[in-house]
Amino acid sequence: MKQRGFTLLEMLIGLTLLGFILLLLYNGLRLGTRSWDVGERLVEGTSRQAVVMGFLRRQLAQAYPLRWQREGVDVMVFSGEPKSLRFAAQVPAHLGTGGIHIVELEALPGNEAEELRMRWRLPTRDANAFAFSDEDDQATLLRAMDGLELAYFGAPRRDDEAAWHESWHSEERLPRLVRLRLAQKDGKRWPDLVVDLSLATLDCNWHPVYKRCL
Repeated sequence: MKQRGFTLLEMLIGLTLLGFILLLLYNGLRLGTRSWDVGERLVEGTSRQAVVMGFLRRQLAQAYPLRWQREGVDVMVFSGEPKSLRFAAQVPAHLGTGGIHIVELEALPGNEAEELRMRWRLPTRDANAFAFSDEDDQATLLRAMDGLELAYFGAPRRDDEAAWHESWHSEERLPRLVRLRLAQKDGKRWPDLVVDLSLATLDCNWHPVYKRCL
């Protein structure tokens, strides 16, 4: 009995169908790869956001009502501006020696966009509490930043009513809340970070010799 093979037309139809199937598989693979990459970037961005926000929350929550003498007057070691903040707080052990440090958070120009940088040093006898130098410890917390906005809630003086302020330079007390707003270069805005300064009601007179509060 004679066996019948494929005709040329049948082979062309089969190859055409195979080509369509391979094309669909390739497009599906490309779509899956792109979705995976997008998912990885979203996870990476969310993780970085959570780490930075968590660190800032812990650091700000430890803001300490440190005082020292300046020209015979007790001065609160806290200076808040719309784009920078200087305060006294503990820093993580892996960042330096233990104890209260003077900490600075500031938005500074970077290579392509603003960067959020942190500097810290131990208190000294120097009356200028916030005189940082390039030799002090520092770290970049966030790059590719499009904007930083800080605000402070509280009553600068005992007789004042509590309200939000763009800056804070009270010699009497710390703000009760600090709000931090961050925007990325790609236009995405991070959720507002509002931190309760739970130690604001404490009092501390810094002794430069004993390096502690008395």
